[in-house]
Amino acid sequence: MGSSGGKSKKANPFEKLDESLVLKVLICITNAEDMVAVAGVCSLWRRLVYRSNWKPWSGLDFSFNCHGVKDDRVLSLPPSVCARVKAISLSSCSALTDAAVLFLLRSCPCLVSLSLRHLEIKDSLWNELSSAGGLRLRALDIGFVPRVDDAVLAKLAACRNLRFLNLGYCHEYSDRGLLLLVSQCTLLESLDLTHSALTDIGLEAIAANCSSLRSLGLCYCAGISDRGISAICGRCVWLQQLDLRFTGLGITEACVPLVRSLPKMTAFQCMSPEYLSYHQEIENQ
Repeated sequence: MGSSGGKSKKANPFEKLDESLVLKVLICITNAEDMVAVAGVCSLWRRLVYRSNWKPWSGLDFSFNCHGVKDDRVLSLPPSVCARVKAISLSSCSALTDAAVLFLLRSCPCLVSLSLRHLEIKDSLWNELSSAGGLRLRALDIGFVPRVDDAVLAKLAACRNLRFLNLGYCHEYSDRGLLLLVSQCTLLESLDLTHSALTDIGLEAIAANCSSLRSLGLCYCAGISDRGISAICGRCVWLQQLDLRFTGLGITEACVPLVRSLPKMTAFQCMSPEYLSYHQEIENQ
């Protein structure tokens, strides 16, 4: 019965569900945001979400897309969920403060994939990536991030287990910074350098250190020439994808058969031979 003058409080029907049934629901959730949401259903669900020693947790991998998420949602992630997060996307997530981002990086020991695309990143975050935590990363996307210079690449060199790295539209680093990076990140399989100041010196450094490369994006890299592509083709024999669109006059028809001769090449993008010939004629006039 309710108190006089008031209505009785209805019992939450979710509290009455059998624990085994709730666990069957939880095991189907693979997104950390959703797991935080269901923890708010009732005290029973919250208790089960926070049960870090529940055996099925060991077989779950979570992802966390932070688009539109604010600090309070991030900081409320239960340890049982953080311990299973393997992929985090902070792309265009301007609502989060540095404190929340650092909390994620430090609280997710299984993290292997991180997207920081379009973010304003401060030194504290680069320093965190250069610490021991960066060693576990296999994929890092920092495309369109401003102020990625040689000093930043020197810090990212600590992420020696990277397989995928996107540096697309990062304009401020040079061949020197790239050399520091690839001399340590020798396991790279996919590298996007779209619209960078890269030259043949940088390509030769990639060829000398990253023989396992499968995909290389060089679109809008105006400073490269056939010399750099020849170095890549000579050492990166497992290359499957190469983007040479809008690379300027340094790339000529001579590199086309060289690239197409690679045994694993399946996706080669470049200007047509007619386009290359036309602009080569103009250059020679």
